[in-house]
Amino acid sequence: MTDSPTRILTQWNRNNQLANFVVNDEQHKQYILGSLGKKWKDKRCRLFDKYHNWELSVEENIQNHPPHIPQDHWTIFVRYRRSAKAMDIANKNVANRAKLVIPHILGSKTLARKMDELETINDQEFSRAEMYQLSHKKPDGTFVNEEARDLHEKLRDKMQNGSENEAFLKVCGKEHPGYVRGMGLGVSSS
Repeated sequence: MTDSPTRILTQWNRNNQLANFVVNDEQHKQYILGSLGKKWKDKRCRLFDKYHNWELSVEENIQNHPPHIPQDHWTIFVRYRRSAKAMDIANKNVANRAKLVIPHILGSKTLARKMDELETINDQEFSRAEMYQLSHKKPDGTFVNEEARDLHEKLRDKMQNGSENEAFLKVCGKEHPGYVRGMGLGVSSS
């Protein structure tokens, strides 16, 4: 037996057989569970959008459950999503999303995935400032809006006096706890 905590996680392999893998440290465990949680959240949203109709009653929506999900599980899920608490959370998220003033052009692709693709193709590392420019410029070379162009100008001015990552922090402001802008899932400011 080892001193470090060992976690055995299971997954289904391609042959629908249960496969195990061992995770020996807390950092990897947190990343794996965070990634699984995000994938599960995204799948729930897709299922709800596909099988739920707001014009129908709760009972009618319960009858329209996905074929691969037991009806009792779908019932719990639909009742939760239609509850006052869940509706308040959804409305708050819609309001927060409406406050977004500088959209990016990556679509559903994350900044981390785009950065990894570019680093693989170009065989060089990209800073957050470079990724900002790449993710906010249209294919014709123009920025998505004036706010994006102004922020890029500020970044360029600050980069002349220091490192690109320091300039990014000065222009964009302090990071929120547990989140680092432009770095993808699993990276935290600590």
